[in-house]
Amino acid sequence: MGNTCLGNRIAIPHPLSYTAKEMKISVLINDKAIDWDNEEVFVVMLLLIPKDKIKDWDVLFKKMFKVFSSRKNVDKLINSNTLNEFKEVFMVEME
Repeated sequence: MGNTCLGNRIAIPHPLSYTAKEMKISVLINDKAIDWDNEEVFVVMLLLIPKDKIKDWDVLFKKMFKVFSSRKNVDKLINSNTLNEFKEVFMVEME
């Protein structure tokens, strides 16, 4: 098991096996920091990835990492008031 905290207040936990039937992402935005492997985390994205979608995940993760590497982007995500606002910020920054 490895550290799923990316730093910059983001954590992306995922199962150790690929048993999901379809790709799903759940998002938690917390108004208070969560202690996660001795890091402060405000955004948790739980990933479920089917075995046949692993290649798609690699592409998606690279785009997500680009978004999460910017403190400005993470601040925008943390300050989102709705899921639609979060998605809009996320999708714009992934391009």
